[in-house]
Amino acid sequence: MTTSRSHQRWVLGLASLGSFIVVLDLLVVSTALSTIQRHLGASIESLEWTINTQVRPRGAVRGVDPQR
Repeated sequence: MTTSRSHQRWVLGLASLGSFIVVLDLLVVSTALSTIQRHLGASIESLEWTINTQVRPRGAVRGVDPQR
């Protein structure tokens, strides 16, 4: 395996791990929203910012064209 190919595999592995962590974090927060709402007595509308702070940056990163 050449050095270039080794670097490509590391980049792919780290990017995959990063994506997994983001999705896992989003899943945990989404699952906990009803509990958070119950314990804090908040409306779902007031907790909307929790999901927005995670979804928006992820959408911005996914919109980047890797070919440029």
